[in-house]
Amino acid sequence: MMRENQQDVVASTSYTGQILGTLRFFVRNPSIMSQGKRVSTEIKEPIMHRIRTEGIGAAQAAEGNEIGSRLWETWTILGVVLTDQSPYPTVLHLDFSLSQPTRWSVCTPKCMSMKANQHWTPKFLLNRFAVKKMLVVHNIDTGKILTRARSTKSCCSQEYFHAQRKGIADQTSQDFEEYMGIFETKFAPIVKQFEQDVIDRKEISEQQIRNIAFFASHLMLRGVKFRDMIEGGKKQLKEGKSRITAGMVDLDQKAKSAVLKKIEDEYLDSLEDNSTHLEMIVNSTLIFGNLLYSRKVTAYISCSSDLSFIVTDTPVIDVSPQQRNGFRGPGLFEREQYMSLSPRVILHFHGQHFRKPEEFINKKGKHLKRQSISTEAVNTKNILFMTHSYKEAFSSSSREFEYALNDMNDRLNKHRDQRRKEFEEALRKGFFD
Repeated sequence: MMRENQQDVVASTSYTGQILGTLRFFVRNPSIMSQGKRVSTEIKEPIMHRIRTEGIGAAQAAEGNEIGSRLWETWTILGVVLTDQSPYPTVLHLDFSLSQPTRWSVCTPKCMSMKANQHWTPKFLLNRFAVKKMLVVHNIDTGKILTRARSTKSCCSQEYFHAQRKGIADQTSQDFEEYMGIFETKFAPIVKQFEQDVIDRKEISEQQIRNIAFFASHLMLRGVKFRDMIEGGKKQLKEGKSRITAGMVDLDQKAKSAVLKKIEDEYLDSLEDNSTHLEMIVNSTLIFGNLLYSRKVTAYISCSSDLSFIVTDTPVIDVSPQQRNGFRGPGLFEREQYMSLSPRVILHFHGQHFRKPEEFINKKGKHLKRQSISTEAVNTKNILFMTHSYKEAFSSSSREFEYALNDMNDRLNKHRDQRRKEFEEALRKGFFD
């Protein structure tokens, strides 16, 4: 149970997450409820919520660290949005010291217009590839280059992309937009400085590598392709749920029904909502960021005067090896990740870089390799992004797409000619007689 006391607040931050259970808190705002009234609220469904700590002091944490000083180190705090006291969702505010919850208050945010157009790729990243915030668009499905350039505002976005129910306006989507805004504001200058240091051949620190790894992790989890992958897994579970219990020969029919009901209640009910994806964006960035941070990094720098790197609606692509090993397929460290950073720089995460504690001090940045590449190699990387992305690719000009499409057609024609020659040779030798 949470207790009221007068401890100072350590830091101020924002947190977006998900809770389920019974929460007891102390209400201090008399305009909402009676002063001093204790409330116990049972939360029967997962509720996306926002918590903001109110800074009323400057006490130091016991170990000298600021709570929430980094987005990926935000402390887990319980809270809930109350919607029955106001026409607008109320936000639960928490004053805390270290990890000990102390005082709670409830307030109602000001009425504001809902932001409908929501990006899964940050606009600041798209703007790095644009001319006056305009992009040439290549439709990957049709293979066509659109005749009219498109504003970055309308690229990589959907209406209420971050809503609890896809495309339906709710407060969750607005809270996530605020969360994304904080994240993007933090990382825009970090990405810019990192790219400049790579091009200028300056030393890259471990912290810079860590920052970029977490940014890449965020882009992977946030994207529409990753969301589609989650939904695909749910659909497979729905279609194959009866086969799950078929092999449970030791269970009677009642037990099998209980298993199926649990699957229905905990997984399939969320098939139409977006809660799993939103939860992973918030809670798994740290995990995937650490995995990417443990890999070797190669920065490819374009030296071509003809071509630049492109960006797609999947700015971090996951490339599996051509040869599949095992039933489950390649794990993360068997795959490779590529990240679009700018028209001049892309990053390649591969292998593993096993760090020792002393490397943080003595060998900063030694695992980052720079490699300058020419026109043909730039085109090869662009084709790689086009073939591993969702539906669209973007550039400042059509030249990159025309070059790539011509190259792919030439490769296809050469492949057809080679197969035709092999077939004619087989006929000549009488293999089909």
